Amino acid sequence: NLDRPILLMVANLASHKGQETAIQATSVLVKRGYSPILWLVGEEREAGREYAKHLQSLVVDLGLSEFVKFLGFRKDIPKLLHAVDFLLLPSTHEGLPLVVLEAQASKVVVLAAPTAGIPEVVENGHTGFLIEANNPIGYADTIEILLKNNDLENTIVETAYRKIMSNFSLGKYCENILQEYDKLISA
Repeated sequence: NLDRPILLMVANLASHKGQETAIQATSVLVKRGYSPILWLVGEEREAGREYAKHLQSLVVDLGLSEFVKFLGFRKDIPKLLHAVDFLLLPSTHEGLPLVVLEAQASKVVVLAAPTAGIPEVVENGHTGFLIEANNPIGYADTIEILLKNNDLENTIVETAYRKIMSNFSLGKYCENILQEYDKLISA
């Protein structure tokens, strides 16, 4: 949706997950004349909820109350993915989050930090974009490029979709398990 691109971030509310970067990237886009919507899905696990309060204050301070929505814990991530344009994950500590694979299988462009297992499935400029976690301008620049170049966005999502379906589908998983069993039996 070029008029109101929807950005999604699915992660516990924690400083290392990068919600602050996503909020700042949204602010950059707003200053450039865009009207993005950022959905932050997740809850804070710390007792005092200080980080959640910090993020909410940041949204107010940046004048983004109409652009950033805190959705809390959700069980309908696949449904949300079908409604959004971009998945952001500017996290400094990550394994290989399932939401990245789900986004690619849902034909959503993934913009994520090159952390741990993420570069295994997000090839920069090919199946998504790798941007350093603390670079909100990099996230905003990439989103802006994609908003202006629908063909690039379509190429990225189709390439990522094909890769996910051929390498991470249930059928491929079963095939890999059977190959491992064959190796064990042969040994």
